[in-house]
Amino acid sequence: MDKTRSLFLLLIILFYGCDKHNYKEDSYFYPTTVERLSDMDLSRMKSTFAQMNPSLNTSLNSFGFCSSEWINFQTPPITQPLTESEAIETVRKFIALNPTQTGVKNPEEVTFSKIKFDPAMRDSATYWTLHSSIQKIKGLEVLYTQIIFRIKNRQLIQCIGNWYSPVYLPKDINFNQEKAKALLLNTVVAHYTIAGEKQEIKIRGEDLNGSTARLVIYPVISEEKIELREAWEINIPAPVSYIIYVDALTGETVGSQPTIIS
Repeated sequence: MDKTRSLFLLLIILFYGCDKHNYKEDSYFYPTTVERLSDMDLSRMKSTFAQMNPSLNTSLNSFGFCSSEWINFQTPPITQPLTESEAIETVRKFIALNPTQTGVKNPEEVTFSKIKFDPAMRDSATYWTLHSSIQKIKGLEVLYTQIIFRIKNRQLIQCIGNWYSPVYLPKDINFNQEKAKALLLNTVVAHYTIAGEKQEIKIRGEDLNGSTARLVIYPVISEEKIELREAWEINIPAPVSYIIYVDALTGETVGSQPTIIS
């Protein structure tokens, strides 16, 4: 019986390892693009992911990455809590088993920006929460790539977030930060008051002179795909109070957000 069960698990692992995201076939195509999975492929990935990780109460998003989607789960038994080193090792083992779903090719590359232990709660369980570092590729931060892991008692119960691999970055960019800033001259941004009134501000040369910029990898996420853009993050101070992302290859504005809460 044990041999049969072991063989079954081995077959699942081999099959599971073949899961791949819908990355465009040409790895030298810019921007690197992850396309939404078909309903059939996503259903298969979710089912296999749940079988491989029975204690997990989170599932996968439409691109096949770990998400906050809540599912039924088995409650881990009450036991002695893990030590911090054991908690880190538990997370690394999970990453090694789930490279496609976490987007992490090498678990040893993951460090942790925050590790928190919560002693016995009202349900008599103990919890570890580990926040991964943000992914970096060739020294550039990939924005929004912190992964949160949560362990209850001695079992991993949540994984939310992902890295990306592989990501293609061209050797050269077409727009340095000065050229990227110049593209924003006379652009109009909007703020809204508490009453919902729209206030428009035109970006002037003096606003851009006071701005700062850094090169990042910016995930442009839509319902159908994720594009990983090498972009200038341009932080423009008051009165503009906006961060704008300009693609360093194409010059397109690929994202923006206000830095003040109206």
